[in-house]
Amino acid sequence: VADTGDGFDQADAQRLFDRFHRGTNAGERRFGLGLALLREVVTSHHGTIEAQGHPGRGATFTVRLPSTRE
Repeated sequence: VADTGDGFDQADAQRLFDRFHRGTNAGERRFGLGLALLREVVTSHHGTIEAQGHPGRGATFTVRLPSTRE
């Protein structure tokens, strides 16, 4: 998923998934629970989630889930 919003500093990429993380120079802005809960759901299905950010140019989140072939 990608957007063209505020983005974030790439140094915060892993911490975005921490509950109520406040990014670098974020002031009162916090990332809340949404990304933390998303990471829990993805990892409980043996998947991964990655975040790429560019301040002022948006962000991209990539979710990878394993195949369930039988």
